[in-house]
Amino acid sequence: MHVMWSADVWSAIAAGASVVAAGGSLWVAVKAKQISSDALNTAKEATSAAKIVADIERVRIRHDMMPDLAVEIRKTGDAGVGRARLTVRWNGPSVLERLAEVRVRVLDDGRDHSFVLPSNPAEGPTVEELQAQVWGPYQLQSGLEGVSGDGRTAVQDGLYLGSTRSLMLEQTQSPHRDLNARLRWSMEFGRQPVRLHIECKHEDFGPWVQVYEIDVVDPHTATQTTR
Repeated sequence: MHVMWSADVWSAIAAGASVVAAGGSLWVAVKAKQISSDALNTAKEATSAAKIVADIERVRIRHDMMPDLAVEIRKTGDAGVGRARLTVRWNGPSVLERLAEVRVRVLDDGRDHSFVLPSNPAEGPTVEELQAQVWGPYQLQSGLEGVSGDGRTAVQDGLYLGSTRSLMLEQTQSPHRDLNARLRWSMEFGRQPVRLHIECKHEDFGPWVQVYEIDVVDPHTATQTTR
């Protein structure tokens, strides 16, 4: 027996089919969006991972390229003159060929001297003199090319592989001008190592910063100790 469906029934079937088709399309759209979002997140994670690897490699290369410096301080002239020569020799790595700049800075002894009070300004030292004081055995000889007026810093533009930079040092003096203070200064700082902050710059790598504590070699003594 054949069943004859009315137009309303057919309309209802068609409407139901449309709903199913629309639901299927919606599911496909949602799924496609999810896949697109997952792909975007994966791409971001890959980019982030690549950046981390690149940063690690950059740090490794920079470390491998760190200049190998031979630093020595040796007293010059007769004993008691109070002069010394600082030499900085650049031994490698050879791939760098040339350093754009080498900056040498004399550091204090690392202790807090902010509690030191100025004396009578008429006798010294003043606050400004205390702030400018190098708290260590030597400072750079001021007045020479590339050396700052306070004897703290010297700058060398352009240093080639295997070359040496020489700088003259002079003994520091107590900021307090009385004889006892000068004697105490000599006893406290006279045998201390010289602390140096050396920064090297290169056009493609760096900059690199290295800190040294260098014992002063005295050619007039029978035994010398160096670090």
